[in-house]
Amino acid sequence: MTSYMTMVDGPTPVIYKKDGKMVEENRKQYVILLDNGRLKAAEDPKLKQVYQCVRCASCLNVCPIWSKVGGHVYGHIYSGGIGAILTGLLNNMDAFSKFSDLCIGCRRCTTICPGEVPIPDLIDELRSRYVKEHGLALPEKTAFQTILTHRKIFHSLLRIGSVAQKPVQSGAFIRHLPLFFAGMTKGRSLPAIAAKPFRDRTEDLFRKNPKNPVLKAAFFSGCNLDFVFPETGESVVKVLQDLNIEVMYPEAQSCCGKPVLGMGDRETGKVVARQNIEAFEKCGADVIICACPTCAETLEKTYRELFADDAEWSARAERFSSKVREFTSFVAKCYKEAGRLMPTAGTEKVTYHDSCHMRRGLGVYEEPRELLQAADGIELVEMKGCDKCCGMAGAFGVKYSEISLPILKDKVENIKATGADTVAVACPACMMQLRGGLDQQAPDVRVRHVADILAERL
Repeated sequence: MTSYMTMVDGPTPVIYKKDGKMVEENRKQYVILLDNGRLKAAEDPKLKQVYQCVRCASCLNVCPIWSKVGGHVYGHIYSGGIGAILTGLLNNMDAFSKFSDLCIGCRRCTTICPGEVPIPDLIDELRSRYVKEHGLALPEKTAFQTILTHRKIFHSLLRIGSVAQKPVQSGAFIRHLPLFFAGMTKGRSLPAIAAKPFRDRTEDLFRKNPKNPVLKAAFFSGCNLDFVFPETGESVVKVLQDLNIEVMYPEAQSCCGKPVLGMGDRETGKVVARQNIEAFEKCGADVIICACPTCAETLEKTYRELFADDAEWSARAERFSSKVREFTSFVAKCYKEAGRLMPTAGTEKVTYHDSCHMRRGLGVYEEPRELLQAADGIELVEMKGCDKCCGMAGAFGVKYSEISLPILKDKVENIKATGADTVAVACPACMMQLRGGLDQQAPDVRVRHVADILAERL
């Protein structure tokens, strides 16, 4: 049916000629409903939530991807994230897989949906089922199952990359790539891998740990703060030490696993999760600090969900996840208790960008702003669309650069309109995207992690 139909009439009398006589009788009405997977979905404990959708299109109005590509790329059933789900349920999973990764998990749709449909979660569920049945493509399978699960191989490749990038490196950026890679650096510079990762800097840093600490904190750096922005990792440690906290760094930690989990490979994600849980169990820390909201959400929430059906690992994941704290919310609480969260006046204009995982994944919004307002010399000015996605979204920003860059351009224009000297962020992935965009579009504007801003004022 291409339109809504109401079939409530009773039997309709009809008169027709039969065997040479006029006959009157009630006409029979047959209604044939094509299930097409609907009942199966309705009986699914997770996917049945899709039937809370009332087709209002509110999710499309706030979707950063749909606003750039429109509806035609989503197939023939329905547009946007909800369309990807319906395609998988009512058409086939192969069609779903062709555009399911257009959902970047920003969760803006969940804030406005009147039916409270958890669209990103349902897409993740369908991705997982697809991968479980069909597996990953060979490049992804090699990258995740062969490299990501072996920390020493993974980190060795990153170290090699820091040397191999030198012919195209310009300071902290890669600004121009040759040949068919050129599109990746058009309108946005890429970050260079640091020559010395954070894990190689810890020995000197930890010499300054307090002798009588109030807490022991283990720092989960994630890949970006370890190999791309190690200076920000140093700032995190300095801020924590200033709070009389002893900081430690379990060397066996690796990627949080979000890239492979986002692709739908939960089994490989479990391998990485177990490695990280084991690494932090051995250090005996009171809290685990993350200065990346994507890592924080993965460690705090996703690890619990991964092992929900495994009694032993569920208990271990629960103990691990219960210690995880996002950096800005943790520091803001400590500052407030110490009377250090008082607003100050300043002349340096700073605007703040909310990362998607921070604002809607962790629900952290006020704390980074409170820290900035309490920092000496800063005047906080809000930008338009402060919580709209910057367009990075992990691998999406590289794989779909033709969509990522227009989203980034909108963000850069909103930043420039504030007249701010600095953009503060609390997410290294957003820092990567915004630094790259501003480097080419507004080079006078700096991008700094909240940890860097706090550390330089100690």
